[in-house]
Amino acid sequence: MKPIEVMYDESSHHWHNDGNYNRMFLQAQQNYANRMLHSRGHVFLNEIFDALGLPRTTNGAIVGWTNQDIPITFETHDEKDYSHPMILKFNVEGIIYDKIDYL
Repeated sequence: MKPIEVMYDESSHHWHNDGNYNRMFLQAQQNYANRMLHSRGHVFLNEIFDALGLPRTTNGAIVGWTNQDIPITFETHDEKDYSHPMILKFNVEGIIYDKIDYL
C-alpha cells in the first residue's frame, strides 16, 4: 500500500516552534506506537493521529499495522528540520480491521 501522508503543523495541539521538541515528541510517539503493536498485535492509523493531535480519517479507521516485523515509521521529507510544518508519511501495511481476532 502507498504510504499515507498528512501535514503536521500548528493545527496539532502538540506542535511547537522548537524543532527539537517536535523531533523528540514524534520519536516518542513512534516508539510508543511500536510498543503498542508488539504488545497487542495491531495499531490503527487513527490511534496514531490521536496521539499526534491530528484529526481522525475514514481511512484511519480501517488501515494500520499488524506485522510486528516491520516497525511503524513516521517519515518526513526533511529529516533535519523539525521547526517548520512537515509532511509525515506513514508506512501502513493496508486494511487491517478484518485481520484482528477480538475473541
